[in-house]
Amino acid sequence: MKKNNILIIFAIVVALVVGVIFYLKGSKISSLQSVSQSNNTIVDGREPAKIFKSKTLKMNVLVLPGYEIEEQTTFVNLISSKGKINISRIATNFSDITGYLKDFDSKRKLTVSLESNGRIADFDYVSRVEDFDGGPVSKQKAYFIYVNDGWVYSFSTSTGALFSDLDQIAQSFRYTP
Repeated sequence: MKKNNILIIFAIVVALVVGVIFYLKGSKISSLQSVSQSNNTIVDGREPAKIFKSKTLKMNVLVLPGYEIEEQTTFVNLISSKGKINISRIATNFSDITGYLKDFDSKRKLTVSLESNGRIADFDYVSRVEDFDGGPVSKQKAYFIYVNDGWVYSFSTSTGALFSDLDQIAQSFRYTP
């Protein structure tokens, strides 16, 4: 009788562990998803770009041909054969992009060059090339877009060949609260 109870408890524990593993694997958002087929846009005479709609990050961006999309809870990676572009959404208590970047930069060792600013979809942004003193990335291009609801969207790549793609993708940003 005691052996049967132990076997039943063991079977329940194994079933729970297997169930949790399948749940976690199933909840991972797959590559190549949420790309709108109906909203194609021709970019530079190449095959049509597609609009990626992220409900998690509350934004839409244009995804150029040749990119796969990997979406996680707080970021999206656009992956091509040349490298990747990362899009992140960061909460902030700062009231503007200048204050956010001043604080952000004070915590990192970097040199900023080719900085520009303006507006994308009625939101302030700063674009720049960042050179780092050590770490896994030595140089990257980044866009920081400040959304009035207390969010900063960061678009970045450390692959020089993707800098122009980054420009097009960041400029296509649309906030979808």
